[in-house]
Amino acid sequence: MPKYMHELSKELRKAKLTEYQIDSITKIVVEYLELNQRLQENRLTVCPKCGQSDKKFLKTGKIPNGKQRYLCTACHKKFVYNCQTITYYSRQSSDRWITLIHDTLALVPALTTAATLNITERSVLNMRYKFMCALEDIIQEQHGLDGIIESDDTFVLESYKGSKVTHRKARKRKGPASKRGLSYEQICIMVASSRSGREQALVIGRGKPNENSVTQSLKSHVKQLSTLITDGSASFNQLVSQTACKHYIVKSHKEYNEFIHLNNVNSFHSMLARMLSAYRGVATKHLNRYCALLVFMRLMADLDPYEKIHFLISKLQSRFHYHSIYECKTNLCTLV
Repeated sequence: MPKYMHELSKELRKAKLTEYQIDSITKIVVEYLELNQRLQENRLTVCPKCGQSDKKFLKTGKIPNGKQRYLCTACHKKFVYNCQTITYYSRQSSDRWITLIHDTLALVPALTTAATLNITERSVLNMRYKFMCALEDIIQEQHGLDGIIESDDTFVLESYKGSKVTHRKARKRKGPASKRGLSYEQICIMVASSRSGREQALVIGRGKPNENSVTQSLKSHVKQLSTLITDGSASFNQLVSQTACKHYIVKSHKEYNEFIHLNNVNSFHSMLARMLSAYRGVATKHLNRYCALLVFMRLMADLDPYEKIHFLISKLQSRFHYHSIYECKTNLCTLV
């Protein structure tokens, strides 16, 4: 054990803490030290410009903010060590990014995070959208859904939060739709959940879904010869025929049994409604990103916050999950 850990242990014992409290605090300190050491690791293995991994990288000075600059001997292009990672072109430190990731997973409002980090709300939102865009990529990397799969849709009232509404009369927060039932104002979110724990949640259109929209959104995720459980909607027929799935229909809770039910999907719908309510509503153009956030939260529900941070750091350091602010503002969920 390092010398500073012995000193920490002595100070904790002087405070008359229990052994459990001492072990918990020591574990937190060790995890933070390991995380900081990992974040400071800037050794390059692949050139972000040409993708070569068997070439040497020469140091060519530092840029004004102190980041090391390198030259690839294969393509002769210069770049900094965090090129095309989530912190690229960011003026915020790694500690602030960790705080933002922790607050995002804890559903902390943007204003609270901005006050904690002492930055503007717009900076927090830009950082959050970059993180959520990377989360969408991470969720899409999952293996397809197989085995027993539950699938059902839920609907959210369209929202232009943060934008000026010009094509209709503005609606107050939590105001009702202008039409009853499933109208053009209702946004359809299709959710599919396998019993192995993998899930997908995607915005597929307005109003009642059709066969084409359901097939287009789920066909690439549902593996062949799986077992699909739905509520009997005709919009699933094309998907069932193209994936050769065994199809079970449950139209009410009375038809549920130990294996054939939609409890996991209904649980996702309830958690989604609570999350959107906690944020006081979410703009429709960002809805897919918040669905990806909830999928990740449920996927990592058994991990403690530090394990989640370690997992995300390993993923976000990949150069395949970089999204610029411009991409975050343009690659939005657009519905006709």
